[in-house]
Amino acid sequence: NSLEFKKRVDSFARFLEISGIKKGDRVALILLNSSEFVVSIFAITKIGAVVVHINNFLKLDSFFNLEFA
Repeated sequence: NSLEFKKRVDSFARFLEISGIKKGDRVALILLNSSEFVVSIFAITKIGAVVVHINNFLKLDSFFNLEFA
């Protein structure tokens, strides 16, 4: 339900903040479509960070060629 969803978003948002993620930071997501994916997007944007979607169909060697600034 929506209350449980809000609790999960708030909990993950707090975890991100404790982990040092702050407004304007970019957070890469490599997840399949799932409830965790949706919770992550809401939590990341709740703290003002930016979601960077990474294609989960990339081959393993392609991950090593990604550049993060």
